[in-house]
Amino acid sequence: MRVEYTELAKKDLAKVREYFSEVAPHKTDEILLEILNRALQLESFPMSGPEDDFLKSCGISRRSLIVGNYKIIYRIEEETIYITQVFDARQDPEKIISGETE
Repeated sequence: MRVEYTELAKKDLAKVREYFSEVAPHKTDEILLEILNRALQLESFPMSGPEDDFLKSCGISRRSLIVGNYKIIYRIEEETIYITQVFDARQDPEKIISGETE
């Protein structure tokens, strides 16, 4: 299996970089690498993230992994794992739905 990022997920990662560049520049690379490495583990263990209960209750079938304060939201299609969002879990979960476009 391979991992691919949707445009929305790429924008989310850029927001993470921007945020940490301002508030804790020394942590920026560490946080991003932690998120990217965890997502890469899905290549070997695609089912390791449980179905996301909140999204499931909204009729959206996605799995998710938690990395610190971030939720990696993904879907599996054939041999590809699509990272659809990297969501700051400290926010209102309703914002996941408004961003879930891919």
